[in-house]
Amino acid sequence: MKPKRLDASQLDRLVRSARFAPVADWLNAYVAKGHPAKEALRQSWMPDDDPWAARAGWNLTAECISRSPDTQSGGRDTWCGCAHAAPTGPYREPCVAHALGSSC
Repeated sequence: MKPKRLDASQLDRLVRSARFAPVADWLNAYVAKGHPAKEALRQSWMPDDDPWAARAGWNLTAECISRSPDTQSGGRDTWCGCAHAAPTGPYREPCVAHALGSSC
């Protein structure tokens, strides 16, 4: 597979089809992270109801925060506070909570 040759919809389908955390983590780290449309995908995945898409969105967001923690939309504390304050939705799914816990 040539990750950069995937279009955004193909990558979106792959992310949503992951059902095991190690597979999702590999896909996020080695395919989504290097994709040319990663920022657009990150923005669409963050509020998504699909927990695997939300996990991918959070992983890409964590990468943005780690590169420049003080300049990304309010910084690390803003993102972490927002994600942990959400009482429902994909952020409470175990597969997403793990990604949050490793970044916040």
